[in-house]
Amino acid sequence: MKFRYPVLLILAIVFLQSLHSGCRLPSAELSPEEMDIVDTLYNSRLPELRLELDSLCKLQKDEIISRKTDSLIELQLTEIRKLVERQ
Repeated sequence: MKFRYPVLLILAIVFLQSLHSGCRLPSAELSPEEMDIVDTLYNSRLPELRLELDSLCKLQKDEIISRKTDSLIELQLTEIRKLVERQ
């Protein structure tokens, strides 16, 4: 693809990059007390989060296996077609 106005393209990229970099929040460091609070909250919710993630994985497992199986079958069929075409 050939651009008619490469300078305009470069300016657009620079402009979009400046918009993206301006959207970042300033980073803030947490005090040791705040870190303890975060750790406590995380550790108290961890078993609950694990159960939720496990249930989501179980729900999606069959679909994922089916999709992967279909793609493997399609790959094998493509290879078989290529071999048949060579003969």
